[in-house]
Amino acid sequence: MRYLLPVLLLLLSPALFAQPGGAGLGSFRLGTTTPDSLHTPDFHELETPVVAGTLALPCDQIRLFKADSLRVEGIWLTDLFLVFHDYRLYRITATYSDALRTLFVSQHGLGQRLPERSLSPCSTRPDNRLILTTNHWQFGKDRALAVQARGISARCQPEKTARLTIVRLPIAALTSECDLDFLDPYLDRDAVRQ
Repeated sequence: MRYLLPVLLLLLSPALFAQPGGAGLGSFRLGTTTPDSLHTPDFHELETPVVAGTLALPCDQIRLFKADSLRVEGIWLTDLFLVFHDYRLYRITATYSDALRTLFVSQHGLGQRLPERSLSPCSTRPDNRLILTTNHWQFGKDRALAVQARGISARCQPEKTARLTIVRLPIAALTSECDLDFLDPYLDRDAVRQ
């Protein structure tokens, strides 16, 4: 009987000390990470995004930070963007490298594969397609999407890219008018609003 309490504490300790907040990468957690918690030398703040289709109407509630490369959970993340709404992290986007893919899949499984999309963005070479494959993971009100693009881009150049986006869906719906397409130009906007 006297060993029962230490065994129970040992079994419960992961739940007691689990990182609070939503989905994320390393210490960056949706809903809990704030801009003030970022290690300043690693990140630089970008200009406030504007409402899509305008030149001067800012999305004042959005703050956007970028790290060119940053070590997280033992791997290097590149082109890491953290997007905050009202001082809470609601979106993470980074290059979906082989190392990140291995780490993310080992932690969350393969996810659900969405139907492949085929686009023809190059008007001078309409027969050359751009193929988009997307895997997604659902974590309550948070969603992760890994989008891989290969083929011919809108610039009529060969394209092979992959991005991972982790987003808090209710906030993404609130901020959908803000122009953040440059973070992942191949991300299906409907996939982050559902």
